Amino acid sequence: MDPIKLFSPSYLFEVTPGADFMYFWPCLILFLILIAGGFLTKYMIKRSDNKKTLKLVFKNTTMNFVVTGAFGLAALFFRDQNMPYLALRPILIILTIISLYLIGKTAYIYLKVLPKHIEQKMKSEEMKKYMPRGR
Repeated sequence: MDPIKLFSPSYLFEVTPGADFMYFWPCLILFLILIAGGFLTKYMIKRSDNKKTLKLVFKNTTMNFVVTGAFGLAALFFRDQNMPYLALRPILIILTIISLYLIGKTAYIYLKVLPKHIEQKMKSEEMKKYMPRGR
């Protein structure tokens, strides 16, 4: 495929892009992983000892994962059925970029931000032991 053709507006915004779609299975796996990750995040928050901290740090993550995954699956369905205007290439490209952004953002929060919040919570609980109590 000619690289110049990939960026031409007539190619990107073609009304019916055709039945040939070699990225169907990777996109399907990505969107299913996104939906499963949303439910896994919800389960992780419910079962954790640090519920309040996780709810604060992972605010709206579950819903963002599930909604983006569902829209991605719908876009794949429209692309597979070759429906006019609903199977546009930019729709699938945008949803894939959003999915990768959400996964990266959640991984960053889990690895960098969450440990700091948990450590801060532990320090504040430790300090509360030594504070005077009312009668």
